[in-house]
Amino acid sequence: MLEKIIRVDGVGIFHNGTPAARDLAKLTLIYADNARGKSTLSAILRAVASGDTVALTSRATIGGTRPAAVHLRFQEPAGGRTVRFENGVWDGTAPHVHVFDNAFVESNVYAAGEVSTGHHEALLDFALGTAAVDKRMEVEKQGDAQTAATRARTDAENKLVGHRGATPLGVFLNLAKDDEADAKIEALERRINDAKETASNEDEMHRLWFRIREHLWF
Repeated sequence: MLEKIIRVDGVGIFHNGTPAARDLAKLTLIYADNARGKSTLSAILRAVASGDTVALTSRATIGGTRPAAVHLRFQEPAGGRTVRFENGVWDGTAPHVHVFDNAFVESNVYAAGEVSTGHHEALLDFALGTAAVDKRMEVEKQGDAQTAATRARTDAENKLVGHRGATPLGVFLNLAKDDEADAKIEALERRINDAKETASNEDEMHRLWFRIREHLWF
């Protein structure tokens, strides 16, 4: 739980908001008039949960001279821990912190009277709990892996087209291995070369015969 607000400077209305550290009980009620920093405090707690820095830098005190700085003390089973935001970065996070405010409603329930598919998905993740969300993420991960494997298989099959010709893929993959394949290919290549040489010799003989005929004719 949040045990103590040690320092909040240069964020929204809190130009120098905590002259003294504020201890918090298990149940602490914070109330104030409008524009007194309640939404800013919610934004700070949401930011420390996720390590968001923009939420604080975008709320820098207008006309302020102090850089944004936040120090929060959390009570944990292993002992207290202080998480600090200074020089535009957090030195840690507090992922166990949950903030249910207008920003949560707009992100997970509805925004400006409109409920979108994204709201349903976000609210489902929230309702299911961490364990169920982890399982869902694992299912999505396995789905992505299956898609990648299918794509790899398709690419491999396309590469075999030039080798198998009109032979069905299943038949081609089940062809028995021929240990003499290289020797047979070499023998066929020799026969092809011999055939080419024979054809070339026959063409040369035909040309000579026509030349002899022409010579005898004249």
